[in-house]
Amino acid sequence: MDFIKNMKFNDLKKYKVPFIITITGYDGDKKLTLVRQLSIKLKIFLLSNDYVRNYYLTNGFDYNKTQDLVKSTNEKRMKILIDKGFSLVFDMNFNDESCFEKTKGYNVIKIKLNSSDDDNINSITKRNYEPQKIINGVLGDNVKFESLYGKDTYYEIKGRKKIELDDSNFDYVIEEDDLLEDKINEIVNEIEKRFS
Repeated sequence: MDFIKNMKFNDLKKYKVPFIITITGYDGDKKLTLVRQLSIKLKIFLLSNDYVRNYYLTNGFDYNKTQDLVKSTNEKRMKILIDKGFSLVFDMNFNDESCFEKTKGYNVIKIKLNSSDDDNINSITKRNYEPQKIINGVLGDNVKFESLYGKDTYYEIKGRKKIELDDSNFDYVIEEDDLLEDKINEIVNEIEKRFS
């Protein structure tokens, strides 16, 4: 698949200055809901690591080669979007300083979700595996992919992708007991004022 040729730009909104929204959090904490809503409400591109990764993994590439391809593919796609004057929300977990290297020199809005392990595991166990489901209004990598797994796998992934950044590193922190829709609307309104 040519991930660059397949990018669609026609419904994206151009802001005065393009920006990148990054998301930090653990699996099961509503990151996917957040990135979708930001794409819909701001009319920006949802750039997804899972979208690219799943293609390579389901077409016989080994995991390490796939990880390299995901990184290089989405760094190219991110640069194309910004060079064309478009903004994006990046659906990957920005869990340490090295993750932000690729965004240096760009206007970056950092969002962190704080959540409990119990709620995350509960969320994961209630997922429906629907890899082909399209979400109305999402621009960019509009697919649903949520892995189904249990408690032990959750803790293994959490240990591998430990968040090394405290709340002071972020522009917005969404707490578990915050109403997500209210926080999204607050963030959207502030971004619209800042970049429109």
